[in-house]
Amino acid sequence: VSEFELKFKSANFLQFKLNDTCVVDDEEYFLSELPKIEKDNSGEYSYQCTFLSSGKDLKNTLYLFVDQNANESTIYSAKAEFPLIATIDEFISLLCRNLNRNYISKQWDYEISSDVDKNEIKTIDFSGASCLDAIKTICETYEVEWQIIDGVIRIAKEIKYNTQLTLQYDESIISPIKINYDFKDFANRIFVIGGEKNLTSDYGEYLMLPN
Repeated sequence: VSEFELKFKSANFLQFKLNDTCVVDDEEYFLSELPKIEKDNSGEYSYQCTFLSSGKDLKNTLYLFVDQNANESTIYSAKAEFPLIATIDEFISLLCRNLNRNYISKQWDYEISSDVDKNEIKTIDFSGASCLDAIKTICETYEVEWQIIDGVIRIAKEIKYNTQLTLQYDESIISPIKINYDFKDFANRIFVIGGEKNLTSDYGEYLMLPN
């Protein structure tokens, strides 16, 4: 499971922070955004939390075109916008090279199940995709499933889980009061893609923003 939603009620208001963690089936999950909180007529708080697996690292890494040594390609020099004609093995290999480029202290790897056709070639256009967006697109294109365990990305036609969870639908919640946090992604690194025309000679040495 790359992500899951946790819904529960509490009589007390609970404070959550981004990247708070929980462990499910020996796999660690991170809170990817602040939870949605509703207060019902009984005074209880209802929480809806979205957790990501190690996909947190995937979400924070840009899917760039890099060569086997994780250097910039001479063709698509570190571009995030590029078409790629490849096998699923090559798509996921590029994904791991990007992750290892961004997380030097931890080496990412991958395994592709024997029930997946490693020789099938497909074309995918990427445009500023994170590694999380990229792996979702790749797996949807090849109609396979994926999971992450201890830094290893597993790809298979179907990934089965042995769980005793009982799921049910509850329509009894009344929520006249809502507490919703508006959290947006922020950037700590900017990759310049390019412009439509060359700069004039009097532009100067620094980036000029509109207004």
